[in-house]
Amino acid sequence: MDSEETKILTVFKSQLVKFVQDLCTQFPSEGDFLALKFFIEQQIPVKDLMYGWIKQVNKKDKKVKIMIRERNDIFFIENNPFRFMTEKRLEKFSGMWMSQSEESKKIIWDWMDLFIKISDKFETINTV
Repeated sequence: MDSEETKILTVFKSQLVKFVQDLCTQFPSEGDFLALKFFIEQQIPVKDLMYGWIKQVNKKDKKVKIMIRERNDIFFIENNPFRFMTEKRLEKFSGMWMSQSEESKKIIWDWMDLFIKISDKFETINTV
């Protein structure tokens, strides 16, 4: 792994951990987010996380990237942005998403924008 790739992956992981920590703070009774934070920090290689994210946002002619750019709630309601979630948990998250204030949603959308920006940079130096 070259140094540019390492830098990008390090930023991706640190920002992903911060994002999930924000979710833990916003939804303190949702242990799934704490489990996700542990999984990201300790269990899965960051390169696997990056490749998984890139695959998800680029599938179906980049439909997910378009949904994020357009702030389409369907991204959180019908897609599974958190792959570890079962259908039951996804339904619960979808309900939590719909009950969020516009400001809270904006913050989460901004995180999604950041992850796309980081992964786009990663793609420019790698063939994914």
